Amino acid sequence: MIGGKFKNFYETFIEVEQKLYKTLNAMFKKQDVELIKNQLAKLFDNYIEKVVAKTNLSRPTVSKFFNFQKVRPVNAAMIYDAGLELIQEQANQQQSRIKKARQLINGDGEDAPQTSLNI
Repeated sequence: MIGGKFKNFYETFIEVEQKLYKTLNAMFKKQDVELIKNQLAKLFDNYIEKVVAKTNLSRPTVSKFFNFQKVRPVNAAMIYDAGLELIQEQANQQQSRIKKARQLINGDGEDAPQTSLNI
């Protein structure tokens, strides 16, 4: 009797897990992940280590995500969000540098703000 209940539970678990992976694939399109991966690679010498540090996930898990292999949906969301945050942080730092440079050079910093990193 217990074996039958466990088997039903296991089959239900596998079914739910497969649905989550399908949701993950619908949630993060390959081209979106590729764009984040490419931008991170331009901004950081070792972007995977940056994402590992930000998420506290293992290096293999982060690497799998960026190589389009299956990872848990919750981990995929954490990695995706961390990638976006790292890109945003770099953009903010660049804006701050530009503002500071304009203030030092012009004395006012009232020049039009740059809207992209142009990398």
